[in-house]
Amino acid sequence: MPQPIRIPDVAGKVVALLGLGRTGSATAAALQASGAMVWAWDDSEPARAALPPAPAPEPAAVASAAELPLEAVFDRLRVFAQRENRGLFAALEGGRLSHWDGERLRVVVQTGIGARRLFERRADLAAVCERFFDRPVRVELEIESDDSDEAARGRQASLETGTARRREALNHPAINAALEILDAEIVEIRPLGGPA
Repeated sequence: MPQPIRIPDVAGKVVALLGLGRTGSATAAALQASGAMVWAWDDSEPARAALPPAPAPEPAAVASAAELPLEAVFDRLRVFAQRENRGLFAALEGGRLSHWDGERLRVVVQTGIGARRLFERRADLAAVCERFFDRPVRVELEIESDDSDEAARGRQASLETGTARRREALNHPAINAALEILDAEIVEIRPLGGPA
């Protein structure tokens, strides 16, 4: 069997794939070979059985891998936090990692209620990070502020566009059918081709 192609920028991401025919199976293999965690479904039992199961990633192993970009580490950390502490998961919304060196983790958040909630939950964040990375981690929080009116208008326009796209995706019948079949929930929606 030929080697699957490598897909850039999917390492550490969770990807849902519907349909495991010839193209879907090849896509699943390429995604898995590229480091993505693939959730796949097909109406055909033989097609589902033919797909090799992806090993369940160990949070620490995935998060400490040097080849993972900070965004992928943060995405995995947020998914882990969602299972461990839903309030912390919500407080991490809109944040990003600016540094991770195996011992020290720096989370950047925008000013506002999310930053305040995260600062109130610092101890919870440190505990979740310790379980996620399977070792003590020094967690630093940094507030990022951009007070210009133009930047605020740009963020508001981007937020409104993103909200409309998310609403459209959430109301799509195929998405709802997949969620029901897979007994899944949506953690995050990002439009293809650019930032949310």
